Amino acid sequence: MNNKKMRSLIVVLAMTLVLTNAFAAVTFQARSIQLNNKLLSLKSQESGFYATPNPFDDFTIITVQVSSAMEGSIVIKDLEGNVKRELFDGVFLPGTNNFVWDGTDERGVPLKPGKYIAELFNKQNYTSKTIILILK
Repeated sequence: MNNKKMRSLIVVLAMTLVLTNAFAAVTFQARSIQLNNKLLSLKSQESGFYATPNPFDDFTIITVQVSSAMEGSIVIKDLEGNVKRELFDGVFLPGTNNFVWDGTDERGVPLKPGKYIAELFNKQNYTSKTIILILK
C-alpha cells in the first residue's frame, strides 16, 4: 500500500473512532440539531453558558458562547464536587460552541438520575461559571 492510501486509511479510521467513541464530546455549530429522533432548537440565551434541554433524559447540549478564542474546559461534577466527566479541554472558538453530554461518566457508564454541576473554567483569567444539570 502506498503512503497516500495509507494516510487516507488512517484518516478514515480516526474519523470512525471519533464518530463511534462513546466518550468523545461532539462540537458543532448549528441553529438546530436532531439526535435520537428529537429535533432541538438551539435558542439564543442571555448567558454565554447554558444547557438545553434541562432537565434531560438521553442527552443535553451544553453551549458556550465566547467573543474571542478562549482556552478552557467543561467538567461534569456531582454535588459533592467529584469529577464525573471531563467533557472538553482545549480552545473554545469565537462564537457558539456546543457539546453533547449523554449522562455518562468517563468510562461511558450511565450516571444515576439526579443533579450534576457543569463547570466552565476559563484558563486565561482563572474564572469559572457553573450550571446545574438535571438528569431524569
